[in-house]
Amino acid sequence: MKFTAVVAVIRNNKTRHASCLTKTMRIMKLAAIFIFAAALQVSASGYGQLVTINVKNAALEQVLGQIRQQTGIAFIWDESVLERTHPITVDIRNASVEEALNTCLKDQPLTFSIRDNLVEITQKIVPATAVQSIDTVIKYINIHGKVTDKNGEPLTGVTVSVKGTARGTATDQRGTFSIRSAVGSVLKFSFVGYEFREIKTTPGGTMDVQLTLADRKLEEIVVTALGIKKENRKIGYSVTTVKGDEMDKARESNVAVSLEGRVAGLNVSGVNAGPGSSSRVLLRGATSQTAGSPLYVINGVPMDNTQRGTAQDFGGSDYGDGISNINPDDIETMTVLKGSAASALYGARAANGVILITTKTGSKNSRTTVEYNSNLSVDKPLDNTDFQYVYGMGRGGVRSADQAAALLGGTRSWGEKMDGSPQIAFNGKMYPYLPVKDNVTSFYRTAPAFTNTVSAGGGTDKGVFRFSASNLGYQSVLPNSGLNRKTFDLSTSYHITPKLNVSFNGNYIDEMNKNRANISDFSKNTMYALQMMSTSLSQKLLAPGFDPVTGDELAWNSNPYATNPYFITGKEVNNVGRKRFISSTAVRYQFTDLIFLQVRLGYDISNDNQKSVTPSGILLNPPGGLDNLSKSTISELNTDVLFGLSHRIVKDITLDFSAGANYRKRQTDLNGVTGSQWIIPGLFTPSNLKTTSYLYGFSALETQSLYYTADFN
Repeated sequence: MKFTAVVAVIRNNKTRHASCLTKTMRIMKLAAIFIFAAALQVSASGYGQLVTINVKNAALEQVLGQIRQQTGIAFIWDESVLERTHPITVDIRNASVEEALNTCLKDQPLTFSIRDNLVEITQKIVPATAVQSIDTVIKYINIHGKVTDKNGEPLTGVTVSVKGTARGTATDQRGTFSIRSAVGSVLKFSFVGYEFREIKTTPGGTMDVQLTLADRKLEEIVVTALGIKKENRKIGYSVTTVKGDEMDKARESNVAVSLEGRVAGLNVSGVNAGPGSSSRVLLRGATSQTAGSPLYVINGVPMDNTQRGTAQDFGGSDYGDGISNINPDDIETMTVLKGSAASALYGARAANGVILITTKTGSKNSRTTVEYNSNLSVDKPLDNTDFQYVYGMGRGGVRSADQAAALLGGTRSWGEKMDGSPQIAFNGKMYPYLPVKDNVTSFYRTAPAFTNTVSAGGGTDKGVFRFSASNLGYQSVLPNSGLNRKTFDLSTSYHITPKLNVSFNGNYIDEMNKNRANISDFSKNTMYALQMMSTSLSQKLLAPGFDPVTGDELAWNSNPYATNPYFITGKEVNNVGRKRFISSTAVRYQFTDLIFLQVRLGYDISNDNQKSVTPSGILLNPPGGLDNLSKSTISELNTDVLFGLSHRIVKDITLDFSAGANYRKRQTDLNGVTGSQWIIPGLFTPSNLKTTSYLYGFSALETQSLYYTADFN
């Protein structure tokens, strides 16, 4: 039998030598006499003190300890009697010891007796008929179970405790545990890095529990310039972080457009030139028409965001910018830094703000998992025209009388009121003289965008990895036009030693954009022709757009700049292919928890192949020509060294200091050919041109910089 007392602990142990027994008994007698005498001295003061206790769902042992602290009275009990107790909630104010004990032991299978300032807690003696009812009220069982993560892997060292008591245990290497608890009590499960859980016990005696990773890092830590992580409360400028899964809900081929409406003070406008078009992002209140895009930084390394191609007054197409190549499925977060303090470390490149992109990676101590993500979105043409549909094709209030007049009046709607009577068209055939209101929506098409991404990731206590492969098939609303993009992404990190970490991120993009739309107010823009059509002329009459015998453009009006839209979609070539590789490698040595040194290398290279053709037979320029056949390369190398430390100067003041150096080398290279007058119609090669001109361009830029930042928090 084992007795526990606050004043003394008395155990019945076997002695090794008989000669020690007599000495032990003498010591115990003397101690008992001493304790009894001391108890008599304090009995008057201890027993007469008042007790104040206010607890909720507290263990009985804890409450008895509070009574002892307030009165000095000693308690003694057999540990086995407390196994039948349950947590209690009491609010006692200025009560005697006896009143307090009666309140605490109410509805408990215990009783007490007070003798000479010593309280003995014992089990109630109940009739045999009442034993079963007590066991029914408080029934103890052994709870067995297993704790795992979301992947079913066992978690070792999870703390399992009975709520309101001091009972507790921990899971073993297999994630299993065993604990004695009353039926209906609550078990608490807690583990570092995982969400806390509470589960009520049941008579079954078994319990399998799954814990999920805590997702609180994004609320506490923010990645700022140069990849430096800071607590959100320590940042002295505006920072907004958008999670990658939020941008999947309204999928855009250019991920920058997905930021619209998600960041205060950020304005986004896209170019309506089909899939993969450029985006225009304005930060920090910039309202100038010439303001450039912000600096995009991927995993700490600046990314080239050059816009390829622009539409001028007399022709042109948009060939996308750098950010349009990034796959939304690979993005973990996009952080927008506002204000000069946020972007100062990047120099003049960040004059229009900074957007930091962090790509997804694996999780530590997790088995390899494979994910498949499929996304389908649909683009539909929107007709915002507001034409009059009272008067039809003609001039001066008179409808076209013959085929020649119909050809001249194809773009005019100043004839007679439309009444449904027969009317001659540019092709010499008769059609009802009625309004045609769907020329825009019937020419353009509903265009699906289908994205499929497969990824695999996992990790150990030393390293993590993630690899993904994605395919985007994006049709344009413009017939015979669309984008196909394949993306491969690899992210890995490994601790060679506990202090030395090496990480690598690589993103490879291979895309082909077929027949980019012409978007200027000029020839070869399909919308230019459709918006000029007479309100009684159907665009369907313009198909197939060319003469089947000669291949020349089918004329439908007297304006050669309003090119037949079917001739453009069927004959013109305006293709752009791009192969791009964005990578970053970092080596980081953590001297202490507060001091580190990092060396990082980033490389971004893209190769574009462009072919733009004006086909022979077009009315504006019948001989046609080669507008552009070129290969261009843009590469950018960024190397930086970064040192950082955090030091507590005094109790409430901390210094965060970072200093580093950067070397940047940017290079562009262009080789191409242009020419005029095709010799053989339909053969679009430089050797088939009467005249040719060659293009060549080269530029190089190097920048060396030093920087530092210091924050006092």
